[in-house]
Amino acid sequence: MRKQTLTVIQPITYQRDAADRGQLFSFYVEWLGFFVGWLKHFIGRLHRLIGRLVRVIGCLGRVIGRLVRVIGCLGLLIGRLDRFIGRLALNLSDSNKKPSSNQSQANLLLSKQCDDKNQN
Repeated sequence: MRKQTLTVIQPITYQRDAADRGQLFSFYVEWLGFFVGWLKHFIGRLHRLIGRLVRVIGCLGRVIGRLVRVIGCLGLLIGRLDRFIGRLALNLSDSNKKPSSNQSQANLLLSKQCDDKNQN
């Protein structure tokens, strides 16, 4: 004949409930510690990233500022070159319209010589 065993159900006592709550509390504390550590690490990385972005943007600002100054100087140089070429072209066109006194005397002498040859 077989011997029957009875399963004894232990009643939940205040001490066992407190122990379970203690384990649960320690689990939450451990999880919270992990989360806070991860959050601290994440915020540290984010802070470094923002610092790098600020430095890069500042550097780009300086580079862009220098480029703007260089482009402005090139614009001034091109403007002066344009005015110089305009004056040069104006002077050349004026010199073609009004020959100098030496040139006009030489042209008159040459035209007289041509007229004399044509008459002969």
